[in-house]
Amino acid sequence: MVASQVWQELGDRIFRRRYPSLDPNIGVVLGADAALVVDSRATPSQARELRTELAQLTDLPVGWLFNTHYHWDHTFGNQCFSEAQLWGHEECRKMLVDHGLQMLADLWGRGLRKDRKLWRSS
Repeated sequence: MVASQVWQELGDRIFRRRYPSLDPNIGVVLGADAALVVDSRATPSQARELRTELAQLTDLPVGWLFNTHYHWDHTFGNQCFSEAQLWGHEECRKMLVDHGLQMLADLWGRGLRKDRKLWRSS
């Protein structure tokens, strides 16, 4: 099952998807037994949308999630991939651990808390 209208195939079993909200590039590499996802989007609701679109691309489970960098619009959907091994540069992890709560507080302060559905993990 590799036909999709939303995913662009870049190479053999390598895909990307661009989203209009914040314009991220989300990558997927389909392995033999699992998929590698590159970045999880900005919120749990956006990560759930990503998971729905992944299911249209493949039946494979997500085995790995790779964060390209620590910015919230690439990492704040991570919680929706709890079954996957999380990978990224050690500085990415450090920035999320040290500054993630402050980033979230800043976002809420800018009014993103108005749509609580964005932030629910399920």
